[in-house]
This record gives sequence, structure tokens and C-alpha cells, in this order.
Amino acid sequence: MKDFLTRDYAEKEIVWVAGHPLPPAFPMRPVHALKSAIALKNNKEDTSLVYEVTNSVSGGVHIEKFRRFVATDYGRRVVETPIRIEEVLCQRDRLGAMPAGSVGRAFYDFMEGEQLSETALLEATKTAGIDYTVPSPFVALCRQIIHFKVTHDLWHVISGYGRDGLGEICLLKFYNGQWYDRGIELIVKIGSYSMGRQIRDLPMKALLDEAFANARAAEWIMAFDVEAYLQRPLADVRDMMKIKPPTLYHAVADDIKSHLLPVRAELEAAE
Repeated sequence: MKDFLTRDYAEKEIVWVAGHPLPPAFPMRPVHALKSAIALKNNKEDTSLVYEVTNSVSGGVHIEKFRRFVATDYGRRVVETPIRIEEVLCQRDRLGAMPAGSVGRAFYDFMEGEQLSETALLEATKTAGIDYTVPSPFVALCRQIIHFKVTHDLWHVISGYGRDGLGEICLLKFYNGQWYDRGIELIVKIGSYSMGRQIRDLPMKALLDEAFANARAAEWIMAFDVEAYLQRPLADVRDMMKIKPPTLYHAVADDIKSHLLPVRAELEAAE
């Protein structure tokens, strides 16, 4: 992904959206995606294979995501101001002092409960293969990707999905209900197959269908000003965004979810 953002392209390959240059679409390589998926199944620790899978089938999804994002007022401000959400979400003292039940306080409690640090948020982009300190001609796209990556745990809080393996894969399906990505969908299929083999009676299809349906029924989360809603009650923000609780996910016992943790890393890496 770093090479994707920093390599040299011929001028005719550059795609322009709202006055911003973007890299061209990835070539579709389904055979390479299949081989990488098999390799990933055998070596879940090699997260670079996640990108080999997703980039081989994602095509120009980064262009469509960017186009939709900058078509909103908030999206334009994120890439042009820029809004550095990685700094906002690392103000732990401020977040911890927010009212109980607020979005910011719920996010703070989530991070504390999962023992995640400020560094984890700031390093999230590098874990995803993006070093935003490296100069890139695609500054606006970098800002959009960083914004999406570092709000990953906030999406957990707002959507209601936990950080266990099942919560991660349901959140990826939720993502795809908001903006579809063939690469993420392939990782969802790999992950759900793995989980279904671990626990035979786990209703994976129903769980994923619920996540997708909830996302489709909701407003587009990425268009909302994150900082503006941090002090608002989480319940009110969910109502405003039309986000339904994931009842099937919450009905799965915690001890079952804990057995699915080994696949969490590859799922987190996919988004």
C-alpha cells in the first residue's frame, strides 16, 4: 500500500477527483488473489497477504470511496483542512472527562477496556501499510485513508460490534453495507468460513446479513463530523444515524466469541 501511494505514475494514469490527483485503479488479478488467500489461510500472521488479497480484486474502489467522501462537506474538510482525527481521538483526558453515555466517553471506555493506547491509534495507519510521514503526491487520498483507518475502533462503538473475532468480521460486513469493496468482501468470506469450521452451529450467514442490513438502513457514517458528536449521547447519535443494535451478534455467548479470537488480526488488517 505504501508503494501504491508513493510510486511514480505516468501523467495519463492519474485520476483527478474534485481537483485532487489519485492513483489509477488496481489491475484485477483474481488468480493472484486466490493464491494469496490460500497462503493467508496457512499463515495468518503474515498480514501483508491481506493486502495481496484485497488489492488483487479491489480495482478502483479507492477512487469511488474518495469521490463519495469528498462530495460531502465533512469529507472535503477532512482532506483539505485537514482534520487530523488521529490527534482528536488520542486526547484521552478530554475523552475520559466527557459525560457518561456520550460517544466520546463510550469510546474512551472501549479503549480502556480493550487496553488500547494512544500509540495504537497513531500506529493503526502504519499497521495498515501506510506511513503518512512519507511524502506522497496523493495527499488528499492519504488523509481520507488515515481518517478511515483511525476511526476503526470508533466504528466498533457506534455500530455496537465488539473487538472479538466475530465482532471484527461483522464490522467488516457493516463496512461493506456502507461502501462496498470486493477485497473486503473476500476477506469476510475467508474469515466467516474459518469461523464456521471452528464452531459448526454458529449462524454466520444470519449474523453477516444482519450487519449488512443494519449498515444499509443507516445513514452514511463517514459523512458525520466525528468531533462535533463526541459529547452527544451515544443513544441519540445512533438514533440520528439510524443504526440498529446488532441483536444476533449480542445473542452469541461471550465464551463462543472468545474462541474466535485467533482470526482477529487478519480481519482488522483487511479494512
